[in-house]
Amino acid sequence: QLACRDPSIVQRLSVNCELAHKEIQDTLNKIPGCIVKVETAPCSPLFHIRLVRSTGTRVGDEEILQKIVDMAAEKGLLLTRAKYNHRDKLVPSASIRVSVSAGHTPQEIKSAVKTLAGVVQAVGKDFTPAL
Repeated sequence: QLACRDPSIVQRLSVNCELAHKEIQDTLNKIPGCIVKVETAPCSPLFHIRLVRSTGTRVGDEEILQKIVDMAAEKGLLLTRAKYNHRDKLVPSASIRVSVSAGHTPQEIKSAVKTLAGVVQAVGKDFTPAL
């Protein structure tokens, strides 16, 4: 209903999604040996950050991603790990779920990406993927 009352919200969301996708892809691509990748469609307000290479176990992957979430929170960036029922037959790989809204400003998006990149670099220094 809100989109019906203010159609510009849909446009702002679309612009923010494209900006967030571009900023995070460009920024992570500049990190040598980056340990994470982004999986999303550029038009989606939700996307997942996953490890490029697994630790070898789901628990290990979740621990690395949780370190990113915790360190980001210390820097004022709220992220959450996607959580699934482990009894399901098909459980997606561990990830951090990120959402973008129409209410974010371009500066907030760029600042969040910068914070995320710093955290990923810091956690990546101690990361050893499985062979």
